[in-house]
Amino acid sequence: MQGHQDPIGLRQRVAQLAADPNAKAIAIGAAAVVITPMVLPYAKPLLRGTLKSSVILFEKTRGAIAEAGELLADIAAEARAEVHGTSPAALSPSPSGSDSGASNHEGAEPA
Repeated sequence: MQGHQDPIGLRQRVAQLAADPNAKAIAIGAAAVVITPMVLPYAKPLLRGTLKSSVILFEKTRGAIAEAGELLADIAAEARAEVHGTSPAALSPSPSGSDSGASNHEGAEPA
């Protein structure tokens, strides 16, 4: 065995490095560090627009879920009214916020 290796050409060395997964990861990381400061000013408006769209979508979804919850609450109140034999309006609280006592009909006899 000889103690020295044959000199390798640049192409062979690059090919060896390209085959090594660790070298690929290091190269990608180094490229990201170099490229990020150059790309970030151009990507900022895109990121802002994406976040703005996401916030709008979130708010619309939250509103739709709230409306669906109100619809289900109304349907449940109507079902309770049918079971207890009272009108649905008597079970729901008054719009002014004051409770007239008409919403607690669970223990009352149907009319």
